[in-house]
Amino acid sequence: MAQAPAVATAESVEVPPKSSKKILFIIIAVVVLAIGGGAAYYFLGGKHAEEADQAVAKEKEAKPEVYLPMEVFTVNLHSDVDMQQQFLQVSMTLQMPTDKDVEKIKERMPEVRNRILYVLSTKKASEINTVEGKDRLVKEIIDQINLPFYGSEKSQAVTTLFFTSFIIQ
Repeated sequence: MAQAPAVATAESVEVPPKSSKKILFIIIAVVVLAIGGGAAYYFLGGKHAEEADQAVAKEKEAKPEVYLPMEVFTVNLHSDVDMQQQFLQVSMTLQMPTDKDVEKIKERMPEVRNRILYVLSTKKASEINTVEGKDRLVKEIIDQINLPFYGSEKSQAVTTLFFTSFIIQ
């Protein structure tokens, strides 16, 4: 008779022991990844960043910027080479964070207008007829307005200036 193949029993089959080094390596890798993920979550913001973003958004919604239109300015420009007389007529609006800032500017309007006139009257038409020239002019005017007023140490809070009319003749 033919013999039946022997069935392997648990005792007869030798299982090689699992390497403890391999298991240890896997555990260390999992721990390092968990720590890295936690650190990334913490440093990239997590809940704190979401709360801060929401708080900033609520502040912006609650406090819209305030605008202050200025009267028209008409100044003589410095002449270029041909010595032809040129004029600048410009209207602008100032942007500030609060009504309190607007009131402070209104109280000192003669001084503000004087500062703006000084800046405008030092320009040549060729300096301010380009977009870049106008951008530089905006920055110069804002810098002058934001200087502390005479007899004060506190600066103003003009954030932006918009030209509403700009004519060079």
